[in-house]
Amino acid sequence: MQTDIKIFISTHRSDVYFPDNKYFYPIQVGTKKDKCFPNILHDNDGDNIADKNSSYCELTAQYYAYKNVDAEYYGFFHYRRYFNFSDVKYPDTIKPFICGDVLARDNREKVIKWDRLGDYEAAHRASLLSMEKYQERFRINEESIENCIKAHDYIAPIMINASDGLSIYEQYTQSVDHYISDLDTVLDIIKADYPHIYPYAEEYCHNHKSYLCNMFIMKKELFKEYSDFLFDVLKKHEDIC
Repeated sequence: MQTDIKIFISTHRSDVYFPDNKYFYPIQVGTKKDKCFPNILHDNDGDNIADKNSSYCELTAQYYAYKNVDAEYYGFFHYRRYFNFSDVKYPDTIKPFICGDVLARDNREKVIKWDRLGDYEAAHRASLLSMEKYQERFRINEESIENCIKAHDYIAPIMINASDGLSIYEQYTQSVDHYISDLDTVLDIIKADYPHIYPYAEEYCHNHKSYLCNMFIMKKELFKEYSDFLFDVLKKHEDIC
């Protein structure tokens, strides 16, 4: 019997190539009613928080899956980030890799530039060939994906060392785009409402390694439990702030 695996691939662009794979479910994030990309899912369908995409980013795709989709396994990729399903561990932070198990590439069909030169078809063929080689090299195929996922309850990127030597909390403090009061509030909520999780959240914030990319694959039970926790904490933070 086929395993019910649904891996959602978030995109905010329409010029993206998605591999032909029965486990992949491309989804537009931050979807507006008058700007829906054709032939993919949209995070503004059903029970949704698509209007919060500017602050929640790709979590609007996770919320859509959490509230509207049933599966045995839930996964989340980005239009230009996929897991490496091969047996080869690649170097950290070496282009086109973020780290050895997460791969990054500019996964777009660059046909507009070529079209202006009158060679749209050549650009399209080159784009498809490049992605096919990428998929073959990193075993991004249905058999490898299913075998890997069925062998684990939970898959996430490996932690990588902070290049600046700062802890996650210190990075957040110094970031021009973040307010440390937000992180403090989230930690306070976790401490009050999820005391069994708080020591791990505190430990994670003060170490010098981090999980990047917000990518994972989880069994249904874990995914539902994680999403219950995550969106409850974020909603309480919104109510406070």
